[in-house]
Amino acid sequence: MKIRKILSGISFIMVAVLFSSTVIFAKESTLQQDIKKAARATEPDVYNMKEFGADLVKNAEEMTVQMLSGGIHLYNSNYAKKVPDGRVKITAKGAGILYLTVMTENEKVTIYDSKNQKIGNFNEEDELTKSGVKAGDVFYVQLPKKVQRIYLVSFVLEDHQTKLSNDRTLMQTGTGQKEYRTFTVPKRSSISFQVETYKKGQKSYGRIQKYEHGTWKYVTKTISITNDIGAYAALGKGSYRFVITVPKDTVYILDYERKTCRKKYAVKKSKAQNISKGDERRNVYLANEKASRWYKIKKTNTKKDDVIYLSGDMNSGKLKVQIYKKGKKKPVKTAKLSGGDDDFWYYNLPKARGTYYIKVTKLGKAMNGSYKVYYDSEE
Repeated sequence: MKIRKILSGISFIMVAVLFSSTVIFAKESTLQQDIKKAARATEPDVYNMKEFGADLVKNAEEMTVQMLSGGIHLYNSNYAKKVPDGRVKITAKGAGILYLTVMTENEKVTIYDSKNQKIGNFNEEDELTKSGVKAGDVFYVQLPKKVQRIYLVSFVLEDHQTKLSNDRTLMQTGTGQKEYRTFTVPKRSSISFQVETYKKGQKSYGRIQKYEHGTWKYVTKTISITNDIGAYAALGKGSYRFVITVPKDTVYILDYERKTCRKKYAVKKSKAQNISKGDERRNVYLANEKASRWYKIKKTNTKKDDVIYLSGDMNSGKLKVQIYKKGKKKPVKTAKLSGGDDDFWYYNLPKARGTYYIKVTKLGKAMNGSYKVYYDSEE
């Protein structure tokens, strides 16, 4: 699992782009060579540091902000002047999970703990996570004798947090037991949880509870979560908690996302919501909602291959999708979305002009989740 996943979409490639406007990746020219010479004489404080601290942060987004404001430590061909033995000392400035990532150009670096025990050899884009780190713990990165350019980033992430915030990514350590993460839903919303571990094929389990009448009650089934399959639900206003079980001592990333969805849809064909080319309609089915929803599209061309796309992220149950052509009583196409992780279906419209209706129906009393209807031309 690379840093591009942890930092909520901000990858080391993007970081490199930020640096590309400076002399680091400048193309060779007489002027640029002069600038580089001047830069070598006045390198920033974060260049070639003998030691630095791994700051304590709450989540990946906070880590990203600090990383882009001085948290990237660069070592270049001049590093030996400041770090003669090539050993960089990193001190944890808080308790939690140590996160250390290395980006090199084919150079190999070695990581040691405070007892000089080798943790591993890293190259290119490798990363290390270590739980149970205490404030003041020391780690060392041994650089090679000659380097072109090496970046080091290290933080400590707060462990065993109990509250979730929308669009915030936590790094935590599993206990093997049920853990509870509380969150609030202010309005009717679609909910998603992504749990990613550093071990392939490892499963976690999640379920959602709602606080009602002084007690916590389960409102979803238990979901088996892997790095490829998340947990989804549609929830109304209220106080909830995500009950998660992750294998003991497993470092994992927990991403929580909530999208508000207004209760605005048509339950009659005569009132069907229009979907224009390139547009979409997204909505949810709460557990207590039953009525079918209707959507309408108008195909105005005869050459392009227009397509109706549908996808669903359901916690349980299924969705039935029926496509009707105006003037016809029977559907021209019927399909079912079985739920799971971003279940996907599409229908290629005939090239002739026409008006079509899309009927989305909930199957199963316990079904809840989100769906999306999208209309566009085939690429």
